[in-house]
Amino acid sequence: MTFLTITEKIGLPNVIFCYAVMSFVLLIFVILFIPETKGRSLEQISKELAMKNNLRDRLCPWRSSRTDTSRPQEVKTLTSV
Repeated sequence: MTFLTITEKIGLPNVIFCYAVMSFVLLIFVILFIPETKGRSLEQISKELAMKNNLRDRLCPWRSSRTDTSRPQEVKTLTSV
């Protein structure tokens, strides 16, 4: 569906309200789940993201208590000598 199709079906004010709600939900998601990266190296960011629990563990904490062998527990990075 496009903007014009939705506007014809539910009206312009309702479409604008729906877009506002979606934008607000996205803003909350970004604030809660996207880490700050200003002034940090790529290695620092990668290390922090590798050590954090993934999104499923944050949204469903009762699932994180069981051990899951399909996910790697630690991510190792290669360094050149």
